[in-house]
Amino acid sequence: MNGYLAPVSPDAATRLAYRSAQCALCHHLGAEYGPVYRLLAGPDMVFLALLREVGSGEVAKIGHRACVIAPLVTRLPVRELNEGIRYAAAIGVYMAVEKLRDNWQDEGGWWRWLAWRSLRSGQERARAALVALGVNLGEIEAWLEAQSAIERGNERDLEVAAAPTRSIAAACFGGGNSTNAAALARIGHHVGGFLFWMDGLLDLPRDLESGSYNPLARSFGIERSSPGAHEAARALALARASEEVDALAVAVAALPETGVRGTLHRSVVLGFRDKLRRYRALPPAALARADLGDLLPPRTPVTHALAMNLERARARMPVRLRVAVAFLAAWLFPRAAWAADWWPEGADPGLDGAGDTGALAATADTGGIAVGNDCGNLCDPCASNFGWWSCNLNCDDACGNVCGSACDGAC
Repeated sequence: MNGYLAPVSPDAATRLAYRSAQCALCHHLGAEYGPVYRLLAGPDMVFLALLREVGSGEVAKIGHRACVIAPLVTRLPVRELNEGIRYAAAIGVYMAVEKLRDNWQDEGGWWRWLAWRSLRSGQERARAALVALGVNLGEIEAWLEAQSAIERGNERDLEVAAAPTRSIAAACFGGGNSTNAAALARIGHHVGGFLFWMDGLLDLPRDLESGSYNPLARSFGIERSSPGAHEAARALALARASEEVDALAVAVAALPETGVRGTLHRSVVLGFRDKLRRYRALPPAALARADLGDLLPPRTPVTHALAMNLERARARMPVRLRVAVAFLAAWLFPRAAWAADWWPEGADPGLDGAGDTGALAATADTGGIAVGNDCGNLCDPCASNFGWWSCNLNCDDACGNVCGSACDGAC
């Protein structure tokens, strides 16, 4: 989906829901899959996490945690770890690595192979997590293969060509043991349809230039020198994409109201309509080079200038060097000594920053000696129960007695 699902014109509630879900995903991805996978905690994964939360009828609690990427930011809102976060992280990792594999098989290149091989272990962990959540991966993989067959073949029917994209999105959104699986799958079906039409529109000029597969070009028999066919294809795609947004408005409104339904509405209803409006407003000369960035709200002048300078520098780097630098930075940055000091991966202070004091409370009547508890869970380290950042505040004499007497180690 590549960033399509970011909310537009967010209000305070939307910003809180979005940021807390993104931070929760970042922490979970780092702990469950590895630091490099934190890079996947983007708008699309956040949307899916919130959608699954609404679909289950959950009302997630929000606490605060320090940020491993920006350790000076010590108190950011974080949603509690729930099924929606676990599911979105697993499906996001699985599909992202699958996309890398598909790119390598379609286009070749040792750097594409390296990207896929470097992250394949995470995909295997994601696969295991999805199976445990009841997801039918065979259905998703069958549709992925159907997509490849359509691209290799000569299918000209746009409804047939759109079926894999719709079905994969529906399976990803509504898979597993959700109590509202049918409603979530319906939203995924229409999101997939919108992506099919908009991707076809945006990629059309570049696909014609490179000779790559494009469903609109194949269906309309478009050549680079046939402007009339271009216009007919654009008109059809815009009309069908608008129909998908109208259907999404109805589907999202039918979800339970749990406080974040407005965020979903801003993402796939207001957000998609805004992208259609911006596409229609593009001058003819800009259509040949338009991409998703042209359909997003404008940045502030400072942010825009910074982004343009970074893009200019990135464009001057050979693609192999860009890939190598990205992987090196993603691997090294969270492993920096200061990051580990500020937020060790094994520590979890709990949602409210006070940690889990239940283990110590269980020993209150035994003179501080652990009874019926695993010493490793209770005292190895003490920070596991009290939060690494507040250990000096909470590891008092009682904790010292427990750690010294029951675990043979100082608090």
